[in-house]
Amino acid sequence: MKYRRRVYYSAEQRADIWDRWQRGESMKSIGRVFDRQSSSVFSVISPTGGIRPPDRRRGHSALSLAEREEISLHAQHQAISPGNCASVATYAFNDQP
Repeated sequence: MKYRRRVYYSAEQRADIWDRWQRGESMKSIGRVFDRQSSSVFSVISPTGGIRPPDRRRGHSALSLAEREEISLHAQHQAISPGNCASVATYAFNDQP
């Protein structure tokens, strides 16, 4: 018996699975679209009980990409030791040039 490797669906594929599920298609027919068995579709649908989860969003308190890049660039120019990691982050949020 040939075993298949674990399937990691992309965000678009997962959205397509949920769209098809909400239209009433069976797991078996959805699996055929992706050339997989229904059990791989089941692993996408079952964790939320067949109800489509809300789209993922970053929390309002999370740093933006630009802020993370700024901290990273500043940290590259400064030697980071366990004692001054907080100063790197503090520098990034000060209005200093």
